[in-house]
Amino acid sequence: MGSVNRTQTLIGGRTFTLHMVHDITDHAIPFRGIFWIVTGVPVGITSSFEVIAFHAVAKSRRAEEIFEQHARFLAERDPLTRTLNRFGFSNKVNRMIQDCDLACRRACLVQIDANKFKEINDQYGPPWAILPSVQLPN
Repeated sequence: MGSVNRTQTLIGGRTFTLHMVHDITDHAIPFRGIFWIVTGVPVGITSSFEVIAFHAVAKSRRAEEIFEQHARFLAERDPLTRTLNRFGFSNKVNRMIQDCDLACRRACLVQIDANKFKEINDQYGPPWAILPSVQLPN
């Protein structure tokens, strides 16, 4: 459970305290929801729900943006080396081409073929094969 936040809110001339008992944006992002408890005597049920909805929407949008960024990162990267996979590489190259077209600039693509990479992997195993696969792209 996250830290408890308290927010004083004025609704219809009365002050209400909103207690956030769980903020999921600091934890597992796949969940979408923020839980609020309102203390005090509500002036109108609609007013109090509007304030709660405002805070909840603001937090869930942030959680959704973070979730989408994380999902995009995982979809475009190799899980072992964290380098771009085919999908991520293709997207990045296409964005670079568009940027170069807009700025009237040129781009160059360099391909490096790591010779005997399979033999290194077969002879020394994955721990040694990971090093070149991470270092070469960097």
